[in-house]
Amino acid sequence: MNVLYTSLCVYSKYLYVSYRNCCTCSKFHTSDSVPVLFLIGRYPASVAIALSTIIIFGASASVYATLALKRHPLDNQRPLIDYQIAVIVEPIILAGSVVGVFLNVWFPNWSLTVMLLLVLLVVSYRSIKKGRQMWKKENEERALQQQEKQVSNSVEEEENVETHPQMVETRLTNAEFELQQDTRNIQETPLEENVEHHDADSHHVHEEEDKNLVLENSLEEALESKPYSPTLEKIKKSELIAFPVISWCLLLLSWSIVFISSFLKGGKSFPSVLGIAKCSVEYWVIVGASFPLLLLMSGIAGVILRYLHHKKEQHGYNYLEGDIRWTTRNVTLIPLVFFTAGLAASLLGIGGGLVVGPLLLEMGVHPLVGVATSSFTVLLTGSSTAIQFLIMGVVSWDYFCWYFVCGILSGIAGQVVVALLMKRFNRPSLIVFIIAIFIAISSILTGAMGIKSLVDNLMQGGYFGFNNIC
Repeated sequence: MNVLYTSLCVYSKYLYVSYRNCCTCSKFHTSDSVPVLFLIGRYPASVAIALSTIIIFGASASVYATLALKRHPLDNQRPLIDYQIAVIVEPIILAGSVVGVFLNVWFPNWSLTVMLLLVLLVVSYRSIKKGRQMWKKENEERALQQQEKQVSNSVEEEENVETHPQMVETRLTNAEFELQQDTRNIQETPLEENVEHHDADSHHVHEEEDKNLVLENSLEEALESKPYSPTLEKIKKSELIAFPVISWCLLLLSWSIVFISSFLKGGKSFPSVLGIAKCSVEYWVIVGASFPLLLLMSGIAGVILRYLHHKKEQHGYNYLEGDIRWTTRNVTLIPLVFFTAGLAASLLGIGGGLVVGPLLLEMGVHPLVGVATSSFTVLLTGSSTAIQFLIMGVVSWDYFCWYFVCGILSGIAGQVVVALLMKRFNRPSLIVFIIAIFIAISSILTGAMGIKSLVDNLMQGGYFGFNNIC
């Protein structure tokens, strides 16, 4: 009955605010779910984080189903999701999620609450700042559209006036007067002077024609000098595939490494299929072996992307706005940054999109592409982290299934609500402000959760140190 009671209390809230969690900017940060699950459901912080991750998993699955076949905003033949980004950062994010799950068990609940509160405050500030920037930009665009509309109306009025009979008569009178003046000037000008002017004008016209001819020849030579490149055409065709096979193979292989590792080492809910005891030497060998394998997956992706970048530069590839150039520096530094994103996602249950989305925007990725790519990485990371929580015994099967379904329904409801809001107001900044409001509410609830937990532990003489992972 506890799971049913808690779910009914919380589910209505998710349906109300799911447009923020599941669709707006597709960050899936469900950060407010942790304090709600703690205060209403009376779950420990670690369990609340695990349940939040399960909801993230369900919501991201429903949203990805709608984004998978959408196209790039600047090229309607390319998929909206940038699989090149996903294939290099996702293995690293998964590696970070493995570490984050263990840290979630190891850290005391009060420390998780403090870290979550700090993250929420930072994200709330960034959301408000981003909303103000978007609001200002929207006002400027609307003012520009209004000016263009006024200019268009003025032009139409002038055209209507020019067709008026009185105006036509006036224009003819002015034309006759100008013709008389020109005729008088020609008669008063000596013949030799007229000839000189005519020669000068003819010479000027010939010079202009010669310049235009040179420019046309140069343009034709430039176009003819750029040979057809089969390699470049092959690269372009590969980017048009909605579900690239190589990228999917590397991504599924990376996900399988984490999934198989979880089954081999076992946990509270699932004993090891090899009979390995928890925290034994074999246990840590399996956990440690997943890291070099995930690094290998990301490394393979990095080598491929670096090679493609070299070929693109060699054959004059035209990058779209927001495309990442996979130089040696980017191939090395970007995965390191996203390792932290995966760790924070599983440690605090905030959803990788809370970190991945802003990181992609900071890298200059097109906002719509960043949203879709972030949702895709959250789907893989959330599923891996949620299953690890299930195997480690943090949550049971009935809780897992119930909150997963809640996440799916919230994702669907959220997409409908966001579509209606955008159709009604056409102001994305309003959605960002709503995000900031709910994150601020989450911060208040998280602070209340921390104070309540601290008081309870003090009254009961509880333990404030780190927990035993084993």
